Amino acid sequence: MRVLVTGSAGAIGRAVCARLMASGHEVVGLDLRPTENVARSIVGDVASRAVWDDALAGCGAVVHLAAALEFDEYDFIRDQVPANVVGVYHMFEACIVAGVKRLVLASTVQVAGAFFKKGMPLLRVADGTWPYNTYGCTKVFMEEMGKMYARNEKMTVIAARIAYLPRDVETAREMSARGRRIYLSHDDAGRFCERAVTAEGEKLAPGSFHAMYVTSRIPDGPILDLTEAREVLGWEPVDVYPAGMPFAV
Repeated sequence: MRVLVTGSAGAIGRAVCARLMASGHEVVGLDLRPTENVARSIVGDVASRAVWDDALAGCGAVVHLAAALEFDEYDFIRDQVPANVVGVYHMFEACIVAGVKRLVLASTVQVAGAFFKKGMPLLRVADGTWPYNTYGCTKVFMEEMGKMYARNEKMTVIAARIAYLPRDVETAREMSARGRRIYLSHDDAGRFCERAVTAEGEKLAPGSFHAMYVTSRIPDGPILDLTEAREVLGWEPVDVYPAGMPFAV
């Protein structure tokens, strides 16, 4: 299958592209910088509808990882709205035209970040959303858009509430004990997205939407419930910290 991966040059994107390519899929990478080791690399901005129309040609699925995070001196209107709001709208509308019916959206545990600040022992999808920053709010928006388009356009939309994936060896080494309880390895991220793209079943029928938390295997005291990933996709994490990273810790 030809699969579009946005944010393909990032830490998660590289892992997802590698897994999909190794499994025989034709990966189109879309990012603000070139993507290595994919069938086609597109340098472009997800806030541009024309970029989406080009990138989606011939694709059967989308893994949407591109987003603007919060960082020092960021501006919500300048930095987050184009990628996280305008880009999401263009994605869904372009998918309608291209006939793409399977979308895997990279949401975040930050859609429920305020629950963490209360110290909830186990967070379930059924607990709802409670973001504590604007990034989390934009991901709630994306999930709600996913629900609407799934229902209205008979798409199958999976919103993966991704846990903490270390981008480099320094952050991996500095992870606190609590941070390791929401650890997601690069390899598990790749395996999850491949499963989300290819899984079949009644729960993934056209018109379905599922939000789910995604972490690696947490032997002692997980704080994110993975029930939806298991029941909808039949997915199980493999790695335990620090396994599954592309660098030694």
